[in-house]
Amino acid sequence: MTTLIDRLENAGYVVRERDTQDRRKVHVRINEAAIEPIKAVYAPIQRQMYALWSSYSDQELESIADFLARSRALAVACAAEILRNTPPGATKRRLPRTSGMDRTKEHSNG
Repeated sequence: MTTLIDRLENAGYVVRERDTQDRRKVHVRINEAAIEPIKAVYAPIQRQMYALWSSYSDQELESIADFLARSRALAVACAAEILRNTPPGATKRRLPRTSGMDRTKEHSNG
């Protein structure tokens, strides 16, 4: 989390502020001026999406939400089934990037 906040702060999107009563706390605040260009890009899309969603009845939206939820659950179940039916070692998993480690040793041990 700290790395994410560091990146956002370095880019100028957020500002860290120390808590005046508890020195252990730091508040992260949005830099409103920095996000105005982002708002300008996404505001028209947001209006169009709202207009689209508003064209559906509550019942239709419930059906759409149900379809999406059930489709996601089915996709998760199918992925789990694929994993259960895949013999160990049949696929090579990409290892996370590490700094300063010998990647050859990682592959031979894992």
